[in-house]
Amino acid sequence: MTASPAQSVAAPTTQPGGIPQPYAVPAPLVAALTRRLITGGRPELRTVVTPMTGQALYELPCSSRADVEVAIDHARGAQRAWSRLPIEHRARIIMRVHDLVLDRQVQLLDLMQLESGKTRLQAFEEIADVALVARHYARAGGSDLASKRAWGAYPVLTRAETIRQPYGVVGIVSPWNYPFTLPIGDSLPALLAGNAVVLRPDPQTTLTALFGAQMLADAMLTPERAAAEWSRLSDAERGALQTLLGAREHKMPAVQFTRLFGDIREQTQLGPAGREREKPHLNPTGIAETLFYRGLIAVAFDQGRTGVQYFVFVPPDLADVLPAHETGFDLSAEPDSDWPPDTEAEPEQVIPATTTLVDDLTTLLAYLQVARVPASADALLAALGEALAPYWLDAPGPASVALLVGLSG
Repeated sequence: MTASPAQSVAAPTTQPGGIPQPYAVPAPLVAALTRRLITGGRPELRTVVTPMTGQALYELPCSSRADVEVAIDHARGAQRAWSRLPIEHRARIIMRVHDLVLDRQVQLLDLMQLESGKTRLQAFEEIADVALVARHYARAGGSDLASKRAWGAYPVLTRAETIRQPYGVVGIVSPWNYPFTLPIGDSLPALLAGNAVVLRPDPQTTLTALFGAQMLADAMLTPERAAAEWSRLSDAERGALQTLLGAREHKMPAVQFTRLFGDIREQTQLGPAGREREKPHLNPTGIAETLFYRGLIAVAFDQGRTGVQYFVFVPPDLADVLPAHETGFDLSAEPDSDWPPDTEAEPEQVIPATTTLVDDLTTLLAYLQVARVPASADALLAALGEALAPYWLDAPGPASVALLVGLSG
């Protein structure tokens, strides 16, 4: 979602026809932001109200303990690719976050005020704080994280070197009173250091945190980065993505997608012990699982034709920047000159298909139902040849009559 700086997040107070609007935040904005939540098929819904007037803002889908485990596993897979980016690249992304925070401050101020009840000035303090934090780490983070040498235990004879490695996945549980500074401001240094972040904001101020997460995603999802990620995929993996990108809303039922491209073991509910043992984020077993743990596809429950279904989909913001028209095949290449031309062999003899055997068998079965037939096989064949001669379509000989009798049982 690309937000316009001048667009308000407050919904009209009435619907067409004068019907009162049930929620203060527009439903499309809520849907666009909450799609980043990891929730089950029928999550618990919580009504969030504004402390300013008590009006309902939106319905928030809540995650379960199992959903948190899935989010952490997904973050582990994405962190591997993220940590391999050069620190300079990650710093440029953090600097883009600085610019986006200032460009989209109107919507952000509206959300913070509606969810937390802050004044406009108090809300802007958080915007300024996160912008300053982003700019600081984008400029100084590279030198702070660089390897540093120092004298060892025995000066001159030994030297020590400090090398900083990312932890992996960082969890942030943020309260409601600083809904933007704490979840997003604390995420920036963790991301710059090469970590992935799993965020659990306070339910009262979830949209503010998700709006910040959307800006982080927009800063990361540049056409250049998408093209680089696309180039690292195999042709089979690109084909799987093309299949999703060509589907309506870039999604397919999980049963259909995994039948084509392999299972995603999160669907089989490995459980904590199974995930620790199998480590699917490190050892994907198929195309679908590889794409899932690289953050290129996601899974979620959604309404389908037959009710709530499990879907595999490409996130819309990612689908917008993927160079999906490119493949590893050169479709314009000429065929090899020594390849034999296509020729169609002419059959020496054409024998048309016939159904007379089936028709004669039907006649025989009808006759056996109403006639008294001799027990002897020879007498039976003679009786059939005489009684049914006017009714055969193909005038079968003795061998054909014997075959029909055998087929009739």
